[in-house]
Amino acid sequence: MSGLVGRWVEHFTLRSAVSAAQADDAAARAERRVLLAQARQKLAAGDALRPLAQRGAALMLVVETLALLVDCADADSPRAALTALGVQDADEVATRLIDYAGRAPVLDADFSGVDEGAYARLRDATTDALRGASVRASSAKALRSVALTRSLSALAFGLIAFLVLALFMLPRPRILVEPSAFHGPAYVAANVRDGDPETAWLLPDGLTGHLDLRLSPARDVHSVTLLNAHNAPFNDRGTKGWALELWRGAQKVAVREGEWAFTPTPLPTVLDLAADDVDRIRFVVKSHHHLGAGLAEITFR
Repeated sequence: MSGLVGRWVEHFTLRSAVSAAQADDAAARAERRVLLAQARQKLAAGDALRPLAQRGAALMLVVETLALLVDCADADSPRAALTALGVQDADEVATRLIDYAGRAPVLDADFSGVDEGAYARLRDATTDALRGASVRASSAKALRSVALTRSLSALAFGLIAFLVLALFMLPRPRILVEPSAFHGPAYVAANVRDGDPETAWLLPDGLTGHLDLRLSPARDVHSVTLLNAHNAPFNDRGTKGWALELWRGAQKVAVREGEWAFTPTPLPTVLDLAADDVDRIRFVVKSHHHLGAGLAEITFR
């Protein structure tokens, strides 16, 4: 697997690291832990000798510690091992390590300024190498634990992404308002669903007609509330005779008829008209007051 997907899988599963750790058998990990323990003991002994003015012996213990850690890295060369263990300037440190490891034990009386600088550099390198060797000595179980954590994180992220996508893909409830006709751009059918009693859907002068609310998806209707138009400030239009119908597909499942007297301050009319799985509510204008008919608001629950 390559490309972006491959990098993503590697990041969340640590596939390469886990494979390497699993290939490193238990015996090798156990040997590495023993070497690491011996290295810590030698370094502690060297640190204890140095304040006692046994500087030469302390230097050789640091060199031996670093040599053990190089073995722990299991690399082809001291330089490669030190690089793998996170030591800075691995070339310089490897040169010093080989130089001092090949010498006879340094006598404290012959300890020089060069040795002093080498001790400090090798001591710092040993600290870095110990840290790196500790990481290398960790078990495959720890790596698998990290891989599991990342895999669970990826799973959680994927699940959240799926739920968000599913939410957006679910059909959203919609109400489409369709009139048989309307008087002009200021009197469109959408006015009956804007919550403003001063706006209205008006039919052209002298015409009857109807207004449909198409419900998607279909839903149960328990009651419908109507508010007649009056066309303020002229107060020259309004519906007189009307019918309210509930439809399920091609079947009319409920109907109520009525008649309104004209008033410039109409009040809502609540109809206890109910049916299941209604996909269309139709308001039918049968007659009108003055110049024409209309409707200010229609709501349902």
